[in-house]
Amino acid sequence: MNNKNTRNKIFGSYSYATFFSWQFTLLVIAMIPLYYWVLNHFNKRVLDASKKERKEYSKVMESLREKIEGINIIETR
Repeated sequence: MNNKNTRNKIFGSYSYATFFSWQFTLLVIAMIPLYYWVLNHFNKRVLDASKKERKEYSKVMESLREKIEGINIIETR
């Protein structure tokens, strides 16, 4: 149902825009690939940065875990 509702909104917006200015509507449609490329490009950059951040965080947490385990071993002796 959600997909059908989205299609109806897109078609309605397209029809409304075409009614008022078909030139502007064509310009907007021509810009869609550019917007897609820009969003896709930055999405990849954000995902790569996020992956790098998680790896660094994992290294810090592993180091912290090792130090805490070392403290427990020293206390038990």
